[in-house]
Amino acid sequence: MASRQVKQIWFFLTEDDEAAIADTLLERLPSVKFIDEWRWEQVDVPPVRPSPLDCDRMIGLWATDIVAAVAGVARENGTVDGPDIGAIVQWQRCQRLGNALRYGRWAAAYESSDKPVAAFVRALWRVMDDCTTNKLVRTSGDLANPNRSERRFRIGEKARDLASRGEILLKADQLTLVPEETSAQ
Repeated sequence: MASRQVKQIWFFLTEDDEAAIADTLLERLPSVKFIDEWRWEQVDVPPVRPSPLDCDRMIGLWATDIVAAVAGVARENGTVDGPDIGAIVQWQRCQRLGNALRYGRWAAAYESSDKPVAAFVRALWRVMDDCTTNKLVRTSGDLANPNRSERRFRIGEKARDLASRGEILLKADQLTLVPEETSAQ
């Protein structure tokens, strides 16, 4: 019996970082489309956008070579939600509030026996790994612990530059982070 796989990757990305990641995604996976998940108007017409920057805060990364057509789900209140299928990975964009950049995430849920979707998810994660770093340090929480390294989050180049100069704060709920090289200064 196949098991359901759930994967997440958390990150800090500016719009410049998102554009760079989108370019790399489209270069490596040209069948990927960006669905603006909060803008569905018709069940049978996904709101595809040319870039994540043209989307609201929630994006679907759709592997059109795995699933050629998708349909939304009509709700009783007249809204349309996107489909819940493995060939669409959820991209929750980072949110900038003042000088704080709140983390975003990619999330995937799929059957482990679905080899094309598993390969798609692995390819997405490789793009994120190649375009970001995970060398961050906690500046809040348990500061008595000498090892404040934080590897659960990824950070894009532009976000890292801004955070290194103190122009933005990296916030993950109550946790505040900085790039590793900044903490030594």
